[in-house]
Parts: sequence; C-alpha cells; structure tokens
Amino acid sequence: MGTKKLKKTRARTSKCTYPTSSTSLTLPTLSTTAQKIISLLYSGLFKLDKNGKVQNDLVKSYKVFDDEETGQHKMTITLKDTCWSDGISVDAADVIYAWKRIFEVENSDTAAALLFDIKNARAVVEGDCSIDDLGISDPEQNVLEITFETKIDYDQFILNLTSPALVPLREDIVSKNVDWAKKPATTVCSGPFTLRSASYEEGKESMTLERNPYYFRDKNKDALDKSVTPYRLIVDFSVTDEELKAMYDAGQLFYIGEIPVSLRAEYADIAKVTDEMSTHTYFLNEKALISDGGKDADENPTGDYIFANADVRR
Repeated sequence: MGTKKLKKTRARTSKCTYPTSSTSLTLPTLSTTAQKIISLLYSGLFKLDKNGKVQNDLVKSYKVFDDEETGQHKMTITLKDTCWSDGISVDAADVIYAWKRIFEVENSDTAAALLFDIKNARAVVEGDCSIDDLGISDPEQNVLEITFETKIDYDQFILNLTSPALVPLREDIVSKNVDWAKKPATTVCSGPFTLRSASYEEGKESMTLERNPYYFRDKNKDALDKSVTPYRLIVDFSVTDEELKAMYDAGQLFYIGEIPVSLRAEYADIAKVTDEMSTHTYFLNEKALISDGGKDADENPTGDYIFANADVRR
C-alpha cells in the first residue's frame, strides 16, 4: 500500500519513508515496520513473495528425512553461494549462531517459539538442556542439518523460517559490540543492501542503504546491478503526515512503509490490503476477576478468578 514508482534516473537513488519508531532495528526483536527494513539488509533461509507464497531465499535446496523405525526426523538445507557485504561467505554456522542466540537466557526472545519443532528446543527454554543440545548442526560449510523429535508439519516450519527474526548473523560481529546493529561500521549485511549511514538525532532520523556488491554476485565477473538495481535507498523516519502526503503526491517518494492513520481514508479507494506473517505475545492477568455483580463491585469487586472459568480456558 502506498507504493509509487518514479521515473528512472542515472543515480538510481530512491527515497522511502517509515514511522519514526522503526529506527530501532535490534535483532531478533523487531517491530512490524522495522521488519520491512531488515528484509532489505538481511536475507533469511526462506521468504514470502508478493502473493504470500514461500520462496527460497538463501536456500538452494532442502530434503526431509522421516524414518519411523529408527525415530529419526531430519531436514538438511543446502545454502546458495552468496556473501556478506564484507565479502565473507554466508555459512550454515551463521544460521546456527543466530538461532542459538535467540534461546540465550538474557535474550528471552519470543521468536524461540518459531523453532520449537527442533529437538530439545522447548527443553532449552525450560532450562532442562544446554543450548548446545539444540538439534542443529553444520556437517558442511554450506549445509544445515535440523533434527526434530517427531514428524512435524514441515510446510509450517518452513513458513516459520520466513520470519526476519531468524536471519543468519555473524558471531564475530555481534558478540563484540552490543550496539552492532546501530552503527554502519559494525554492521555486515547478507541482503540486497547494506547500511551506509544512520542518524538517530530527534527530528532527523534517517538511514541510507547502499547496494550490497556481494549479494548473489561474482564481484569479478558480474555487472554491479545483476541482483540489485537501485544503488541507494534513503529512508526517512522524520517526515510528518502532511509532508509525507505532499511528497507522495509530487512523486518524490518511491515507497511509503506505512500509510499514517490520518491519511488512510483518503487512499482507501486505491489501497490493496494483504495479510502478512507476524508473531504476537499476549500477557494475561491471572488474578483478574469475573464480577458477580455485588453491591460494592466498583470498590470491592468479588467473584471468581477469570481462569477458574472453564469457558475462558477454552
């Protein structure tokens, strides 16, 4: 919604806008709009196309093995040949590091639920197993082996792997600096773009993304725009609703990350709404009461605890 193409220019620089809150790109916990920017900087194993269908991203091929006699259930994934923005190959070890990081106690990340089908995943969260017992390994540099405790819905698991929260990460980068994702100098990217600059100054929030020269490309043989056409994207988080509308109507924006609520009615007739995958966490108050309607219900409510009611639990 809100995409408007511009005429081609030699500079191939495009401008986008996103809500200011999206400037926090800390992985793996992401806001919905931040995920859209992350998808430009980081590639996952799988991705969703414009029709919501799962497509291979970093994955070249995969195989599923189910042996009911031995009780072995595995998936092997072979990665495509591509590199991080500093020229180092994207390996299976990068996937393993990123996934194990999600399970670390200090992260307590809700994205761990996306990987609960993996052997010992739940036990790791509950403290009954070490992270090293998680059923993932890299028998070869570009091969990821995933072990499951039982036969699973593999289509659903692959759909889970389209989440930006599960993209590969480099241990040598992430482990050295807690603010690694905020600074271009300490950020390496596996996606079509890399972070060139970022401003977090209030009222001037912006990012400049530039083409990743190693993204599915042989630097010595292929043209610069083989896999990525735009050279640069300027992402502006600071514009007001009125400024956004004026820039959009004037054809100065290539993409609007999210149409502000105040403008949605105006563009309702040309909007196309599609579903997207997301993860939500709900916190419920187990001490909440279902009032019995007593006389002092406002000041001294009485009744049954909400989860004592079988209908609520269902």
